[in-house]
Amino acid sequence: MKLRSHVMAALLQKDLKMTLINKNTLVMLILPVVFAVLYGYVIPMTQTRESTNYIIALCQIMNLAMTPISLLSMMVAEEKEKNTLRTLMLSDVSAEEFLLSKSLVALFLMTIIAIADFLILKGAPELFAVYLISGTLAAISLLFLGAMIGLLCKDQMATGTLSAPFMIFIMLPAVFSTMNPTIHLIAQFLPTTAFIDLMMRQAAGLPLISGEGLMSLTVMLVWAALGALAFNQVYRRKGIDG
Repeated sequence: MKLRSHVMAALLQKDLKMTLINKNTLVMLILPVVFAVLYGYVIPMTQTRESTNYIIALCQIMNLAMTPISLLSMMVAEEKEKNTLRTLMLSDVSAEEFLLSKSLVALFLMTIIAIADFLILKGAPELFAVYLISGTLAAISLLFLGAMIGLLCKDQMATGTLSAPFMIFIMLPAVFSTMNPTIHLIAQFLPTTAFIDLMMRQAAGLPLISGEGLMSLTVMLVWAALGALAFNQVYRRKGIDG
């Protein structure tokens, strides 16, 4: 793997700036925060600690669906659409440096949004560490999927079309898993549901290192492994500018 500190520093700065000035990506970043403000201050849904925890989890699920999957794929496709990817490759930027920079920026922005949502909704301090760590693990398990979609698409519009079904699959079963046994059967194998389980176990004072807690961690690790395999297959067939 070809990684150089000076190249990574330049790429990280460029990718962060491009993401924050792009209207499409900026909307994705703002939406979870808007929902946090809406639920926290406009709609009186956070009157109890249990309802507050649920809304915090809901906003984070939206964040997890949008940032690692849709935002990252759009960041990759944007370089193709603007014909800057070929310039980077000719400038001796490796594919590993290119993809890692965008993944780190997406993970950084996802973390900032997660912290903002938690503070806006006034989450319990004792819940913060598990909320942030489990959310980060869930995000890492989805980054490979977002990068893969970015490689498959030629422009930002195409990423929106291709990433939408994945976002829906990641979000909705986790949100409605308690309402239907069939939905719960599917949802228990999603990283978003694993995040909810770990967060709610902490909120209820239940041990995290237990059968169910370890199952949630396993789900995240399996998703990361499968995502890495799928990404590797797409990368080997199409390359970074296929």
